[in-house]
Amino acid sequence: TGNSSASSGSTTQTPKDVGQELKNGTEVAESLVGVRWCPFGLCIPGLQGPSPSPFWPAPSPSPSWPARSPGSFDGGHSSSSSHGSGGYGQCGCCCHGTTAKYSEFWETCAAPANACCGSCSVWRHEDHNRHGAQTAYGYMIVPSDPVSGMESITASTAGKYDYLWQAAQAKVRGRADHYALIANPYTARTQNQLHIHFKPLSGKGLSLREQLEQATSCQIGEWHPVWQMDNRLGNCFTSRAQLFGSLPNVFSDVYSLAATGVFGALLTNPSGQATLGTVGITVLHICSGQPVVLATSSGQGVACSIEHIIAPHPR
Repeated sequence: TGNSSASSGSTTQTPKDVGQELKNGTEVAESLVGVRWCPFGLCIPGLQGPSPSPFWPAPSPSPSWPARSPGSFDGGHSSSSSHGSGGYGQCGCCCHGTTAKYSEFWETCAAPANACCGSCSVWRHEDHNRHGAQTAYGYMIVPSDPVSGMESITASTAGKYDYLWQAAQAKVRGRADHYALIANPYTARTQNQLHIHFKPLSGKGLSLREQLEQATSCQIGEWHPVWQMDNRLGNCFTSRAQLFGSLPNVFSDVYSLAATGVFGALLTNPSGQATLGTVGITVLHICSGQPVVLATSSGQGVACSIEHIIAPHPR
């Protein structure tokens, strides 16, 4: 499952050490105001670039680092500096973005420009000789191949990554009623590798379970609104939930829902494909253990995440 938060007119705050953020399970959605950007390869605090930054994907001149030998990874011991540590080929400025700092938005952590960024520490921690799902930091499921995030989920790729939800659910078998499975949109994540959190529910998370039982009436088969604007969670303007008899193809089903326009205009990739980049997905278990899929969004450029409301701690 960033961007330096700042109020309008204030100086951009220094980014937190990514390793500490992961240790604490922190993935706080931060303001787009005061985003750093890097004209001519320089990160300039307080100078706001085009917003949201995915629409400013132009490469910037960047320091050159010796290329790493094939298969060499640092075991997740990443630097918290903007320019990374050690050689990853042509390292970028690592200063575009909302909550995940990267050099090139539409590239993955396998790209030299992004590989040195703190937002790729999960990717660097993975075993790149494996296939399928892996567990990261004890509370995230990640794919073994480089996949940047929800903006990588399209009509043609959703089915390829549905297996990640099955892997996440397997991690909470026998205790699913007290856990949430969560994937955040691009505006509310610190890592540039697709990941699904499996985290225990807080008191507010248990209250959400009751709210979802009311919204769905424990009836399978239809999408239902869960909250209105005046009592929304996590700054997520739009919510839809559907109860299933068993875990569905989550990415595929949510993509089909989003394609109807219920979440407004979707983030479009350079190939012209609509993506789930602006959509968050949460899976809970309600109504005697049945999975409910909750999809949330606030549209493009607005941070929306319920993770730290319903499941703030990784363990």
